[in-house]
Amino acid sequence: QPSFESLMEAVKYCSLGQITNVLYEVGGQYRRNM
Repeated sequence: QPSFESLMEAVKYCSLGQITNVLYEVGGQYRRNM
């Protein structure tokens, strides 16, 4: 389970567009697993 701190670390290294894509992918996987 990723923590908020790890997300902030990712933000440091990735662009906003990349973060958005990752969040959409993770959200889609989460909904499919429900």
